[in-house]
Parts: sequence; structure tokens; C-alpha cells
Amino acid sequence: MKIFLCGTFCPNRRCSGIVWEPMLSHMPDFTFTARKVLYVALLISVSGCLGCGSSGNSGGGGGGGGGTTATSAHPPFRTRYLRTDLQYNPNELQFFPPHFTAYDGTHKRFFVSNTTQNRIDVFDGPSESPIGSIVVPLPFGLDVAPDGSKLYVGTTFGDVYLIDPGAMQVVQRFPSATLGPQGYTATQALILADGQLALMGALGGLYFDGSPNFAVWDPTANTLQVIPAGEFLGFGQIALSGDRTKVLVGGANIQELLLYDPTTNSSIVSSFIGGYISNIIPTPDGKRFFVFGSVADEVFDANTMAELGSFQSPCSYTSAAISLDGSTLFCSDQVGNVLAYDSNTLAPTGWIPNFNVLDLQSHIVLSAVDETGLIAGPIGHGVAFVDSQQVKSGSGGTDISISFLTPSTGPPNGGTAIQANYDVPVGVTVTQGTVYVGNGVPSDVTFSPVSVTGDAPPASFSGVADFTVVLPNGSMDMMPEDFSYGPTIVEVSTNAASAGGGAQGAIFGYGLGQQPSDVQVSIGGQPCTVVQVIPSVSPTFPYPFPMGAVIFTIPQGTAGATSTVTVTTANGTASASNSFQYVPALQSYALPGSSLMQGVYDATRGVLYFTDQAQIDVFSPATHNWLAPIPISFTNSKSRLVGVALSPDGNTLAVSDAGNNNIYVLNPSSPSSAKAFFVNTGVDVQPYGLAVTNSGAVYYATQDQNVDPPGGFNKLNTNTGVITNFEPVKYGDAFVRVLLTPDGNWVFVNDGPGDAGVWVVDTSNDSLTEGIQATLAGDGNEDAALSGDGTVLLASDLLTDDSLNVFGDITYVDRDTWLPVALYGQKVSSDGSLIFQPLTDGIDVHDGASGLLLYRVQFPVQFANVYDALALDNTDNLIFAITSSGIVQIDLHSLPVAALSRNEGRAVGGLKHARPIAFQAPTKLRNWNAIGRPHLRHLALSFSNSRRAISRHVLHGPKGN
Repeated sequence: MKIFLCGTFCPNRRCSGIVWEPMLSHMPDFTFTARKVLYVALLISVSGCLGCGSSGNSGGGGGGGGGTTATSAHPPFRTRYLRTDLQYNPNELQFFPPHFTAYDGTHKRFFVSNTTQNRIDVFDGPSESPIGSIVVPLPFGLDVAPDGSKLYVGTTFGDVYLIDPGAMQVVQRFPSATLGPQGYTATQALILADGQLALMGALGGLYFDGSPNFAVWDPTANTLQVIPAGEFLGFGQIALSGDRTKVLVGGANIQELLLYDPTTNSSIVSSFIGGYISNIIPTPDGKRFFVFGSVADEVFDANTMAELGSFQSPCSYTSAAISLDGSTLFCSDQVGNVLAYDSNTLAPTGWIPNFNVLDLQSHIVLSAVDETGLIAGPIGHGVAFVDSQQVKSGSGGTDISISFLTPSTGPPNGGTAIQANYDVPVGVTVTQGTVYVGNGVPSDVTFSPVSVTGDAPPASFSGVADFTVVLPNGSMDMMPEDFSYGPTIVEVSTNAASAGGGAQGAIFGYGLGQQPSDVQVSIGGQPCTVVQVIPSVSPTFPYPFPMGAVIFTIPQGTAGATSTVTVTTANGTASASNSFQYVPALQSYALPGSSLMQGVYDATRGVLYFTDQAQIDVFSPATHNWLAPIPISFTNSKSRLVGVALSPDGNTLAVSDAGNNNIYVLNPSSPSSAKAFFVNTGVDVQPYGLAVTNSGAVYYATQDQNVDPPGGFNKLNTNTGVITNFEPVKYGDAFVRVLLTPDGNWVFVNDGPGDAGVWVVDTSNDSLTEGIQATLAGDGNEDAALSGDGTVLLASDLLTDDSLNVFGDITYVDRDTWLPVALYGQKVSSDGSLIFQPLTDGIDVHDGASGLLLYRVQFPVQFANVYDALALDNTDNLIFAITSSGIVQIDLHSLPVAALSRNEGRAVGGLKHARPIAFQAPTKLRNWNAIGRPHLRHLALSFSNSRRAISRHVLHGPKGN
């Protein structure tokens, strides 16, 4: 049992939450009777009351002394950090922070959008602990009904989700195309008193451009009232009045406010003298609202828009919140101080201890407040909680910034000599304070002018703990997950491999050592050879954790077996139970002298066709051998066959020859019937990706490096030889995919790098339509794939239906993008439930519903860096990967996969991408985040890793409608 008390034991102080954790062997039973008051007398020893007493609580201050045992990974007060791997970039979102966080007073829960991980994270307020997550693709602005019955969330691509906050389950998805009679792109959803929703619309090319409109939508009647920005040019911040009857919006780039009454469909516009508007904070009683600007702050009447006063705060372009009773206004300044103001007098009342982390979003984005004064909000790679009852007098605390601990690991029995450097303002000298590792206090703590030293306390647990320093005036700083008692496994990144062994695996964690001899790794009890230890593995700066990695060789195993991964160092052992899967060993089929580019499966004949330099190589999965190749009489020494496609009826095979500017068509049953078509309609128009219909129409993409833009998309009528150009599709290059649905009715083309476009052609009349939602929400990856049943398209790392309605996205935790290199050749399983992303030495398997990485399967071979590295045999559910000497057969049947409904939320992606080198194309790694028009998805929550560098350090805002 834990009892949380506050404001009781420190005279003239308001303490943080004190946790009584009984240590007796027999505890008394308590019976609680409804509507009765129960008084419990407790004898409690208090430590860790933030700001109470003098320095050195429990011997942790300057001057040495004994310590206390750590029983928790977090410091002994309510201000804390929890890692969620959320990637939040204030360089965009600070201009008008979206409503990422909401508090549900009925269930005592905080809900936080984790856009980069395709989920909403849920935290229990009293215990400040994670209790679950809800899969939603690219969630953005959200809100909870006052009675806790509903949660609505908008997404970066415009869909709206209805969620049951108690059950933490998706109830219904409202596709953006179905919002109102014409559709609407809704990025934020706020719940009005009458059950309607105030929706913020799509955002411009950059987040700070704002939205061209907002809307009020009735989810029952599906009526939609759109309010255009007009003279506002773009709307930035949005909020509801405290009584939820009116909508408040601020101009994104002009100093004006608009109050909209949905009941009367009327608006009031008012000027704002405080500069650009970043935050609008209503009072709970619905009478007033505060506006924070880049220069000054004002308070307005929520009914008349009359100015009621103004005040000056240092909180421009940061964040703000208000207490649940409306008495205290909170805002954060540029360095992370949380300041408090009396909401009636507008006078400052003090500051609240807070901490910074080493990240782009270094301090909390103040968002939601519960009835105990606990504030929650996003922070770099996580969620922060701040105890607003810890108000200190004055204008701010001491700005202290601590470094990572050295060393950052030790045994659970304590005694490790630790040191952290720190910075404080010029003229400030720190001589004492309280230091915590978790909630334990180190012994023999000494403060020098630039560092603090001590001996790590013992711990009752193994694993990672926060490191915190609290100064005598209450100022503090924290390095989350900074000290590891023994090794800590954060993730077994390589969680599957072929049974033959020999592949390289990777583990991310803490306390893994400095060199290979420092650590031992085993899988299912079998020792692994440690190849490399990377003490600091993150390639990005800033990064808030001392994350390390171990690279090792995977031993042999049994196909279908599930194994435990164990890591051992001198400081202890850590295990990840049942975290590793073995799949059947690879079957290799060499084809000496080959140079394969793409493969396609022929279900009618049970073979695969692969484009070689100047012929079609044929492989039989049934007999496990290569058959006689199909020669094409028109090829020569200049030929470079690239793309290959089969018509739905299996009677026509189409092949592109980039070297000779030709397209060949033939019947696989009578290859001598091959025809050649010269398609160079420019200087050097080379055909690459293609698709062919039953009637013999070939839709193909081209590149001509002599013109700008270099791309093209065309149709070849093989009966007449007539070529039709689809002029708008022209920004691609040699890697554009052209995909045909199984019924032959639709052709999809992903028009190259950047935001050039995702298009669909109706083959009955050749009408061309751009999928605006996919174009504007995608990340520019020109790889694409279509499920075998034609229902799911993967384009620009977005998942869409066959009408190009986006329903999800492919995502990675940033650390899974640091080490591997991706290849072209994405594939979608026959029913759309799984996504396959080839790597240079493995395959990433993503869930087709959540978009999250399920398995990273490593193999002891290198896949070829070619036009299309993978081919699927949907009949036998096999994957074939091209190598430098032939192909390998991959069987992933034994991987356990749990299914999710598409309507539960699909979904964010990013890899380092090796560029195929056979087409006179650049061989450097492509930075997908930097290509094309400015893209909010890469700017709003962006980090520095390159996209197909297997990297997506990016949370993004939405675009387009």
C-alpha cells in the first residue's frame, strides 16, 4: 500500500508528495466505508521533501556523511521524468504548442500524444506511472470530455479518433474524407459543451504558417461549419473557453484574436498588443482567458473580448497552464523556470523547481494540471511531471545544469565513486545540496565549484535510475536514466535471426561496458561473441541518455524457438525474457555471373522472374533451382534490364531496359513473341519501374538526367506503339515505383523524392488524380509497395487504402535507426497486415496496423543494393532477397504476430538508405528529411538523423487538405 500525503510535515513549507512504503513484515488491514471518514495515525520518517530544511538531507549534502538505499528509480518527490521516446522539436511547435496532453479527472489519468510512436501514452496521476497506451497513427491535438466519457484526437494527416478513456480503447475512426459533406483535415480536436468538436485544420508548409481554417463538427449529424482564416492569413493557437461554449483562436502571423460562438455562428475579433500569440489559457469558470505573446501577455473577457489587463512575463514562445481551480497561472521561461502568477491580480507569486534534459525540448511543455497541482506535459524523449505546490518565493531559481555521471554504472550493493560536472551562472558558487541516485542518497557527497562527487548508494533493485541534484534554495536538475545498477537492457534491437546463426545482433542499454571484454551476451544460454561495445551510441546531439550498444554474433538456434537474451558485466546481470526468435535457416541459390535488379512472382506458373543484365532469369521455389533463362533477342551489350512486371492474368511480361531506352513485352509461355518499343522521347529517357495490364498497356516511369525535372510517367500502348505522357508526374528518378491493382483497374505511382506526389490512374480512361493527403503527409520516400489483394498501398512511408486515403504510417524508435542501412524494396504482405523493409543484412517487419517495428530479423549475408531487393511469393508466403551472387529464400512463418484492426489505428518511419548504384545515380546516403518542399512532418518534431539512414528522429505536423 502507498499513501500519498502533501503539505503536512514541513512547517511553513508545502511539500511534494511523500510516499509511505511500509517495511513491516505484517501490515494492518484497512477497511474503507463509503461516505465515512477514516482517520489513520502514522508515524513517518520524512526525507526528500523538496526545499525543506537545510542542505544535506540524510547525509547527502556537502560535507560528506552516510547515504540511504535507493528503492525507486526516481527521486523522492513528485517532480520527475518518464521516458516514452517521444521526439518533440520546440523549433517549430513552440510558436503555438498543440494540445498534446489532457487530464481525465474521472479516471485520474493523463493522456499524452506520442506522435512519433503512433500512440497515445496514458499515465496514472496519483502514482505518476505509465498504465498503458492506445495505438493511433500520428496522433496530434487531443481533448478529454469533463465527465471522462470520451477522448477525441486529431492526427497529422487529418483523421479523427474517438477513444474510451476508461477502457483505453479506440471506439471509432473518422477518416478525414468523411468529416462533413466535403471532408476536412482535422489536426486537433477539442470537445465543446454540446458534444460538437472544434477542429483545427491542416497546417501550412511550415508549422508556424498556421492553418487556413478551423471548423465546428457535429460527429452525430456529420455537419461541419468551416471558419476560414481570411484576414488572419492563418490560425495558430486554438482553445475553448472554460465552459466549453466558445472557440478561441489566435493569428499565426498577425496580432489578432477571434472568439467564435458556434451557437450563434458569430465571431468577435480583437487586437492583441503582446506580439505573436503562442498560448491561450482559459479560466475554468469560462469568464476570462489569458493570452501569452512574444512581447507581453493580456487577459480578456471570454464573452466580450474586452481587455481586462496585461502583464509582463518572460514566457514568450514557451508554454503555459492554469490550476484546476483557476487561481494560479503557470508559464515557463526560455531556460525552463516554471513561474506562478495570481490569476486575479496577475502578480507573480513565485517559481516552481523544475529540471532540464539534454534534448531539443529541454524542459516540460506545461499542458495539463490535476486537482493536486501536478502538471504534466511533453519533454524531450518523454513526459515530465512538475509539482506546482512547491512554489518558492522570488523570480526564479539557480540555473544549474549537470552532466552525465562518470562512471554511469555500478553494482547494486553501492559504493561506486561517482562524479558529475555542473554549470551555474557566473558569480554563483555551489557548496552544498542534496544528491539522489533514484530516491537513494549517496554517501560522502562533496561539492566543488564545478562538480559533485560521492559514493553511489546501494539499491534494492537492478536497473537504471535518475540522477538528481537539489540545491538548498530548491533549485534542481536531473539526468534521467543516468546510473545503471548492473547492466540495463533497454531494447534487444535485433530480436530475430535465422537458425543458422552467424548474423550480427545489437542490444541497446546502459552499463554495457567500454570494450568487448567488459560484457558477455548469451541467447537461450548460448554464448555470443561480442564484436563491439559502443559506450555512447547516439549519433545525434543533444540526446538525454547515456545510451550504449553491444554488437555481437548470433549463435545457431532452433527454428521457431523463443529465447531469453542475457547480458552480464562485472556489476551484475540483466535479462530480457523471451525476447528473441529464431526463423528457419536461409536457403541460398547462387547464380554465378548474375546482376539481378528486380523480381516478380508468377502464381500461374509457380516461378519468379528476375531482371538480369540482358536476360530474364527464372527460379522455381517448388524445385529449389534455377530454370532456363528467358532470352530477349533485342538486348545487347548496352542493355541494363531493371523493372519487370506481370499482368494480372499472367499472359504478359513487361521489362524495362534502361541501357537501350527500350520496353519489352512478351508472353512467358512463348518468350519468342517478345516485342521491343523504343521509348526515348527526349535526350536520354530511360525507363525503370513499370506495370502492365491484361490488354498490354504498359505504364512506366522514366528518368532523363539531361532535363529538369528529370522524371516522367507514361503509358505505352503496345498494340499501336503510341506513348501518352502524364505531364504532372515529372519529379521522379530511377527509383520510382509503378504498381497495378490485381483487378487491373488502378495504377499507382509514387513520384519520386520529396513531396512530388502520390498519384493514381484509372486505367479505364487514363484519368490522373493526385492523392493530396498522401502527397502532403508523406515523408518523400519514393519506395512503394502494394498488398497482394490490392487493398493496402505503402507509399512515402504512409499506409493508404486503394482510394489513397491515409490510415497510417511506418515508424521507428530513433535508436533503431542508428545502426542499420535500408535498401529499396519495401513489400506489403498479401492482406496488408505486415510491412517488410529490407536492410543490407536483414529485414524489418512492421505491423500493418500500428506501423511499429515488430521484428528486426538479421541474416549472415549481405543483400544487394539494387533497384528492388525483395520479391514475394504470396502463394507460399516466402520472401526472396537478391544478393550479389544470386538469391536467398527467407521464411518468416515462425514469427509470432498479433493482429490489430486497421480501424484501431494504423500507423511514423525513418531509415538511412543506401542508394542503388547501377543507374548513374548518386551513391551517397540520401537525407530524405531534407528533400523537396518544406515538410512539417520533418520540421515540427524533427531531429538530425537522415530519413533512410534508417532514421526518423522526427515528429511532424500535418499539411494540406
